[in-house]
Amino acid sequence: MGISSIGRSLRASAAVLLAMGGLSACALQEYQAQPLDPHLVVTQFEARRLDDPGLRSFMESHGSAATLSSGKWGLSELSLLAFYYNPKIAVARAEWEVQRAGEITADQYINPSLDFNMEHHSDKGAAPPAPWTLELLFGITLEFPGKREARIDQAEALSQAARLGIAEQAWQVRAFLRQRFVDL
Repeated sequence: MGISSIGRSLRASAAVLLAMGGLSACALQEYQAQPLDPHLVVTQFEARRLDDPGLRSFMESHGSAATLSSGKWGLSELSLLAFYYNPKIAVARAEWEVQRAGEITADQYINPSLDFNMEHHSDKGAAPPAPWTLELLFGITLEFPGKREARIDQAEALSQAARLGIAEQAWQVRAFLRQRFVDL
């Protein structure tokens, strides 16, 4: 084996190592904590107003915009106001969005894997060829027929349940509001 072939072999090995390192770096994402700022939460809570443009468009899309200008509020208008500002409904919507993202994930095929392993051998037996062993491992996951479809069906069912969770929270908010409205 000549010096030029060793150089080419080293360059090829270095290129493979760089490519593997670059591909593995794509999978690493560092978590960055974002703690809640209590002052910001209080400021946002105190900034809630009846003349909010988002509230106006929400009520217009549900057919109750005329009452904003007239100042007459009934149970249906107060219900829409509660639906817009209630945090439990916002949490239920966020959970539904997570489940909808789960539907997209369930529809994906499992990616093949590529792994690199390097070992050092300390056995000084009968003239080992080299003290280092390099391995390049390629893995393909095979799924049983129907497993992907079952995963998609499960994700769709969880998404539907989360969507019904929004309706459940809205019903609870409206029932609580109706009881307070009747008491008033």
